[in-house]
Amino acid sequence: MGGGARPHPGAGGAGEAGQKGCGRYLGDKVPYGYRMGQEGTLEPVPKQQEAIRRAGELRAIGAPLRTIQATLAAEHGARVSLYVLSCLLQETA
Repeated sequence: MGGGARPHPGAGGAGEAGQKGCGRYLGDKVPYGYRMGQEGTLEPVPKQQEAIRRAGELRAIGAPLRTIQATLAAEHGARVSLYVLSCLLQETA
């Protein structure tokens, strides 16, 4: 699907803009740290938000990604890939 092709006719457009204006999440996968609420909005998952904060603390003191990953697994039971962890830390920087 190159060249900006839509997955099906009518995708996007005014309907999508209206849903986005209502605060609905229109993305593909729900990002780590959130869940889809009943109204189609993103709601924080407290345990995952704690893990994200901890990752930021560890990165701030210079911990490498693999160390952060292992610490989150040990302290929070969080299984986060290095790629997702890297993306999370870029967003919180």
